[in-house]
Amino acid sequence: MGALTLGVPLARECASSADSEPANDDALAFPARSRAARRRRGFGWGLGLLLASTAVAAPAWAEAEVQQRLRQRLGEDFAISLDLGGVELRGLVREFGQGRGAISIEHLHIWLGEAGLIVEIDGLVGRVTREPATKLAQPPRVDPPARVAQAKSSAPIPAGDPLAAQIGRLLGHLHGVPVEVRSHGRIDVDLPGELALVAHDPGFEVDGQGRLAAHARFSAGSTDRGWLAGTLALASHARDPLSVELAGSIVLDPDGVARELGLTGTADPSRMHVELSEPSGGHVTLDARRDQSDHLELLAEDLPLALIDPIVELLEPRDPGAPPPPPVGEARISGRIELERRAGPESRVRLRFDRVELDQLVVEREWLAARPVQFGPLEIDGELTFERTSSGRRSAGQLLLGHAGVQLQVGGQLDGERLDIGLELPLTDCQALLTAMPEGTAPVLAGSELSGALTARFGLELDFAALAEARATYLGPDDHEFDRAVERGSFVPPGELVFEFPFLEECKVERLGPAVDVAGLAGPYHHEFVTTKGDRARRVLAVGDPGYVDLDDVPNLELAFVILEDWRFWDHDGFDRQQIGKAFWYDLMAGRTRRGASTISQQTARSLWLRLDHGSGQAPGFDRSIARKLVEALLTAELEQQIDKRRILEVYLNVLELGPEVRGVTEAARYHFGKRPRDLDLLEALHLASMAPAPVGYSRRFASGSIDAAWRDHLRLQIRRLRIRGMISEQLAASFGNPRLELVPHPELLESKR
Repeated sequence: MGALTLGVPLARECASSADSEPANDDALAFPARSRAARRRRGFGWGLGLLLASTAVAAPAWAEAEVQQRLRQRLGEDFAISLDLGGVELRGLVREFGQGRGAISIEHLHIWLGEAGLIVEIDGLVGRVTREPATKLAQPPRVDPPARVAQAKSSAPIPAGDPLAAQIGRLLGHLHGVPVEVRSHGRIDVDLPGELALVAHDPGFEVDGQGRLAAHARFSAGSTDRGWLAGTLALASHARDPLSVELAGSIVLDPDGVARELGLTGTADPSRMHVELSEPSGGHVTLDARRDQSDHLELLAEDLPLALIDPIVELLEPRDPGAPPPPPVGEARISGRIELERRAGPESRVRLRFDRVELDQLVVEREWLAARPVQFGPLEIDGELTFERTSSGRRSAGQLLLGHAGVQLQVGGQLDGERLDIGLELPLTDCQALLTAMPEGTAPVLAGSELSGALTARFGLELDFAALAEARATYLGPDDHEFDRAVERGSFVPPGELVFEFPFLEECKVERLGPAVDVAGLAGPYHHEFVTTKGDRARRVLAVGDPGYVDLDDVPNLELAFVILEDWRFWDHDGFDRQQIGKAFWYDLMAGRTRRGASTISQQTARSLWLRLDHGSGQAPGFDRSIARKLVEALLTAELEQQIDKRRILEVYLNVLELGPEVRGVTEAARYHFGKRPRDLDLLEALHLASMAPAPVGYSRRFASGSIDAAWRDHLRLQIRRLRIRGMISEQLAASFGNPRLELVPHPELLESKR
């Protein structure tokens, strides 16, 4: 079968046994010419013959002649109707050369109007693919494509002429005759990655002086979302048909909030200049050029950041299955971004940021903070590079980040063998560092004042082969092999960790905000908290309050919680740096957060001031974010500065959670053993201390009132640790050789597990 397609010359050379005269591209002319001219091949010649024949008194002969010529050219499987009103073709289907797609037309009507030749196309369905071997990308979700009919002819449209030459040849056939093409349908064009562009009802006009104008509605997007639609008009001239002027409007909808932009610009096969503007004043200029690489320069001024995502995705699509970028809300961007992309088997993308500023940026990520965090303005300078080579992927970059007067230098590289990353904070005032924390990260510190200055550095060098070996060595069936290796000094880290943050040494708290009263802990302290049900509760942390226990009355609990939660408690300054490194490497090998390095001092600060979300009045739950860690560090440092160690441990034992709605060791002793805390023996105290990391989960595990063999082994290990460190006598340790516990059953927890 054949197909009539826009942008392909109507005249083509085609050898035939029925006509051996040489082809001539000057094929579309009227009135009628000589018999030799009529024998010139091509669809343009057939169309010229058609128009000439309708002007003479032999329409029947002309119709038969034209049908024969067109069937020779386009195949047999279509219907043709010829009369004085023009030509009608039906059921045209054709493949593009090299398997690049296909096009089908239900009805094509050609006639002479008052202003020239008119071509009207109904039922246009087309598909243009990038590569024959590439899986066809699905079109935008907003407008799924119609199925392109399967071509029945194996004769593709010949390829080889540049597009501009083909357009020029087509215009030469017209000999200055104005042409208007109207179409009803769509053409789907596959773009790099899982992206697609759809042109709706495309049309164009050519006047007698060689000026061309085209127009279409269009939409674009990826397989899972559509984020661009609009109208576009193009204007050019026959002398240089691929140098076009652009004008129109587009609607971008990357985040569910439609934004309309005006569009103007110019384009040719190697370069494009486009300006986009929004009604509120945002503006962006895009300059793109193509030579050995693709280059894009984006100059934005107060532009909604959400509009950058589709532009970047068009140039560097995300890998299939990759998570979408985080929502950016009402953030706006200003500054210059340069992108260079080199395609091919060894591709490279380079991003350069020059005085880029993000304002009103809101980030909602649990690893950063429990609540949405608002930056602004956030300054970015530097460069990122992403490469794909025969040996794998490689990423590298250096960035300078600035926020509220504080700068952070970030750099590193990642490939298939190693990760090397570093962060450095130049000498910075402690108060400036606190002030620069984004809104939402530290509401409990509002109104606090610091003095001093510090520098900080974080670095990680990681060897992936060594990491795999460490996982196989230390994370076997015996979960305690890692701990034993660390204690023996035989653990070999799979890299190098540097963490220098001398806050305690360099920063001094002059005043804490009203939400934190550390000094009040020296006397009766009114502790307010939120239960898991969302109810507010209050407790006075002092002898005389129901449920409060004095540290001197519970020596077994003191031993148990120190050995299990923080055995260096009496010696450190609130932070166990050895445990921090140990927990870091263990979690890195495990691939998830399984161990913490929080000291009893840190847990006390967290329970007193960070369990209650002062913004919402709700408990934040398991908040392991960077923001919480920073705030917790400051509060811990101040707690250690002002409060005696014994008072810290005593407060800790009276506020920590040890079961469902169970707080403090007094409630825990009654709930789990039916005893007063002072009556617990060492084994029972170790049982309670062992529940601290997951009190509700362990309560369900032992809801039947008995413990299992694995838990007995765990308790024996803690007895042995106490003995090795000289915290109990050998005789006392021997008395617990066969651990037995009588727990209070809680059948209601067994019911909740079902």
